[in-house]
Amino acid sequence: MENSSIGKEFVLDQVMTTAIQIPGVKVDRKAFLAESFASDSENLEEILAVGSVEAGVIQKEEFEEKKRDLLTRI
Repeated sequence: MENSSIGKEFVLDQVMTTAIQIPGVKVDRKAFLAESFASDSENLEEILAVGSVEAGVIQKEEFEEKKRDLLTRI
């Protein structure tokens, strides 16, 4: 399970890093989350409805760390 989590984080990191470097880019939340959590498709509707942390797919601390990492790259 840990490897799956690492893979999700890597994809999330790559997509967000690329997206924030393009001026004026908008990210389709539904498509982004569906791609980022494709391997967790049984929880996708819940992830889309309440977010990945609330759906229990990623821990809040892990989410906050990824968010900080992405924002410092801007």
